Amino acid sequence: MDRKQKILFMPEDEILAHAGRMLMVAKALREKFTGEIIFSGGGKYHNLFSRAGFQFYPIKGSFRKIIEPLFSGNLSLFKLPAYRRELFDIYRELIKQELELYQSLQPDLIICDARPSASLAAEIYGLPVIWIINIGTLSYSTIKRTFPKTSPLFTKFPRLRVINKLPPVMRDFFFPDYLFLLGRFFWVKFHNQLRASFGLKPWNNYMDTFQAKQIIMADIESMAPTANLPKNYHFVGPLVWEPEMELPEPLKDQKDLIYITMGSTGDPQLFHPLIEAFLNMPEFNVVLTTGGLQEEEKPVRLPDNVRLYKFLPGTQIVKRARLVICHGGLGTIYQALGEGVPLIGIPYFPDQETMGIGRAEALGAGLTILPYELTPERIITDVKKVLADESYKKSAAKISSQFNIDEGPHRAAEIILGEISKNR
Repeated sequence: MDRKQKILFMPEDEILAHAGRMLMVAKALREKFTGEIIFSGGGKYHNLFSRAGFQFYPIKGSFRKIIEPLFSGNLSLFKLPAYRRELFDIYRELIKQELELYQSLQPDLIICDARPSASLAAEIYGLPVIWIINIGTLSYSTIKRTFPKTSPLFTKFPRLRVINKLPPVMRDFFFPDYLFLLGRFFWVKFHNQLRASFGLKPWNNYMDTFQAKQIIMADIESMAPTANLPKNYHFVGPLVWEPEMELPEPLKDQKDLIYITMGSTGDPQLFHPLIEAFLNMPEFNVVLTTGGLQEEEKPVRLPDNVRLYKFLPGTQIVKRARLVICHGGLGTIYQALGEGVPLIGIPYFPDQETMGIGRAEALGAGLTILPYELTPERIITDVKKVLADESYKKSAAKISSQFNIDEGPHRAAEIILGEISKNR
């Protein structure tokens, strides 16, 4: 009797968006796959998988925790050499744990999402890999690259933010495109030293990061335009998780709400100016979710027109909303655009700025407010601007016609099924 095939999902489960979208794909896959579906991780959202009925094997450590200081700008330049050594050691330890896991479980296929160590371990062990990614990380993207205004550089050195007020041509002069190439150069250099320690051949360039049988792209083409895309790269549409819960009774009959969420990566301090702004706009009914970023108790005195929750089923709320205010993450962006709702984004990380709310703004469906520009006055101005100008709603509706948010997980599952069938 043939043994059952095993598919092992290796998400970066320190981030809800990555953990959630892997879970959505696994659920769709479970409907048709007769083998075993297993999860492993070490982040704070790992409980999602066992609650959904999947086997889960813990691994200590998280890639995101290692690189968080680089994203946030909290890393001292003087400590970079020591940080690099620590990163190298922790990364090696993650790979060793993953190799032990592969040896124990003997999976037939690895699914990676924002966890490059799992892909490296699979290469060492000789296992096929499928990546789930967003196109913004790839060289095939045709989105014009500019130095992000949310760069850690501006977090570390606030006085440099004056550069962001320069005209685009002058700003690009100060921060040209070669800085992206420099970042990728150091990425490859670091990983080649890591690869050499395991006896692997060096990478030639940054795109070697995503060596895999298939690449699943959780995007739509208008939000993530590309050129010269290889045949094993597949647009499947958004992969968006939301909690399985009923909408609270007081919200079921509501409409024309303003929905505020900062996902799992935003800054909880951003809630304060937002709440103050709507204290001065009592004509709007507001629903705010904290997403676990802070305790559910009231962060400040709540106005009568603001209701606070920890989590809500995002799609159901968006159906009742006229405007979404978020951190610029693609999960919330696609939830809003799927229902034709315009957005205001307050990006906390560069990818949220350039590939999330930045793309919605480029397509006419939203506006961006940088975190250090966020004041009650600015919020009031931009909220009234988006709601008064019908073009934002029309642009959001146009994007909405291009995808169905429920289809992405099933398309991803079909790609995985097609690949695993080759191993029989």
